[in-house]
Amino acid sequence: MKVNKVVDNGVMTVTVDGEINTVTTPQLAKEVEELGGIRYLVFDLNNVRYVSSAGLRLFLNCQRIMESSNGDMLIKNCDVLVEETFASVGYHHIMNVKAKEAF
Repeated sequence: MKVNKVVDNGVMTVTVDGEINTVTTPQLAKEVEELGGIRYLVFDLNNVRYVSSAGLRLFLNCQRIMESSNGDMLIKNCDVLVEETFASVGYHHIMNVKAKEAF
């Protein structure tokens, strides 16, 4: 898994390439462990085809942290299967999860 993180003016954008699974989730967690001062957290999952329960827990924890600091979080460019994974556990009700844009 490759992770690219950009922080600009209180916005952290994390672009992920590869699977988010039990092995790779700790790497992603390291990238987002410092959320102090971040008002808006964006995960771009354009190149992610799989998210395991470990990855789902990480997203839930990030959502809770952002809510507790009056911030917001967006998960964007989800593959159909990834979007279905979020929906199957009800995360689409508590998180802003967006599918890939149709061109």
